[in-house]
Amino acid sequence: MLYTVVPAQLQVEGLYNEAETEYLKSIAAWEATGRGDSAEMAATISGLGTLQLAQDRYLDAGKTLERALAIVKFREGCNSDACRQYSLATGLPSRPARELAGGGRENEGRDING
Repeated sequence: MLYTVVPAQLQVEGLYNEAETEYLKSIAAWEATGRGDSAEMAATISGLGTLQLAQDRYLDAGKTLERALAIVKFREGCNSDACRQYSLATGLPSRPARELAGGGRENEGRDING
């Protein structure tokens, strides 16, 4: 739980760069402990996706939230409430074509998706 609380608090405080760094550390920690497919990992990745949305990084956010959704689907199938929530979260708002084509801020972040 602590892995998700610290970056979320930084995000609330508007410290986006620090929050992203902490989310990435948390993701690495879940992976290092063999819990890369855990519900906690999905929550941490979802938090990072929410941060990316707040930064107008829509393509990054879409990829990140899809990764969280894949973990939930793997763990619970897509009949769960959590899966429905993540599916709704990945329905990103419409943006001008230039942003979706790479003209927006979405390419500024660090890629957790390889």
